[in-house]
Amino acid sequence: MEVIYITDYRDSKERILITAEDVFAQKGLAGARVNDIAAKARVNKRMLYHYFGSKEGLYEAVLRVNLEKVYSIEDKLSSLNSVIERITGAIRQYFYFLAENPNFVRIMEWEFLQGSEHLSKLFSRYDIYNLPEVASVLKEGINEGIFHADIDSRHLMLSINAMCFMYFNRAGALGAVWEGDMLSPEMLEERLRHILQVVFRAILKEPGACDF
Repeated sequence: MEVIYITDYRDSKERILITAEDVFAQKGLAGARVNDIAAKARVNKRMLYHYFGSKEGLYEAVLRVNLEKVYSIEDKLSSLNSVIERITGAIRQYFYFLAENPNFVRIMEWEFLQGSEHLSKLFSRYDIYNLPEVASVLKEGINEGIFHADIDSRHLMLSINAMCFMYFNRAGALGAVWEGDMLSPEMLEERLRHILQVVFRAILKEPGACDF
């Protein structure tokens, strides 16, 4: 018999999303069970289906919430002045988003292993490998004569994503090899500084124009 929970309907949807994110991060889409998510979220299973339609619908909702957070990085760049500051800000924001959201890193790992079927559906709106604002900043830097004219924004974003993402999904193994805490504030800043050095040495016409 299904357990009936008395719950506050105002926060039940958010609680389902938070709980589902934890479960999907631990078990992936295939391993997650709706019964487990509903029980841990303290909601009736029928309520979960009412909000999201299916386990796949819930999974895509969790992906969408996190991708919207990544996309919101662009909104924080407008207050910065130079193109160098805006590129630096975008990389820093994305890097620390990954540092602060380990569930997102694990869910993306599961998604890649499963062929990226659900992620591909969302890329028409949330293409984290080609953020429009970053591409616009790169074009602006090219027009100002600061960046090399032959930069391909897609390849650059892919490289930035790889340098950031791989660090966090390999942090445990790296810590064992390097015998240190790869997620300590000092190591995070060291890694971020290295990423910025690699990026700006590649795109700046005069690498000495910034100091990292």
